[in-house]
Amino acid sequence: MLRITNRFGGRYLDEFAARLNIRELTEQERFDNFLEESESVFIYKALTDNVQNVCNLSIS
Repeated sequence: MLRITNRFGGRYLDEFAARLNIRELTEQERFDNFLEESESVFIYKALTDNVQNVCNLSIS
């Protein structure tokens, strides 16, 4: 038996609905859909600068 709490019920149903809606798409169509619905753009320099800053932190 599967129990879904109120805390995560909405997320579970959203995930299930998304999988159901894309079940007949090809892998390429799924990927294109993912890119179209992405809310932000990742800029390589911003991502790598952030990683370098985190790696350069010293622990006292």
